[in-house]
Amino acid sequence: MVKRDGHPEWVTEYLDRIQNRQETYHERLSNFNVLSLKFRHGKSSEDKMQLHRMAVDCVAFLVHHDLRHHPLMDV
Repeated sequence: MVKRDGHPEWVTEYLDRIQNRQETYHERLSNFNVLSLKFRHGKSSEDKMQLHRMAVDCVAFLVHHDLRHHPLMDV
């Protein structure tokens, strides 16, 4: 949803909470620096892609596990 000038205040506040929640989730993902550093493992390009995908999946699992114990704010 996009915020518009004609929305009631409660809709704007709701959309702000949704955006903050999404930014918090993405911040938790980016704290691992998986996408910002060069991935130097594997022999071939295909092998590197497979290992990088596994690393990203592991980070996503860790963030998901953390969300169970430290949930995001209610929307």
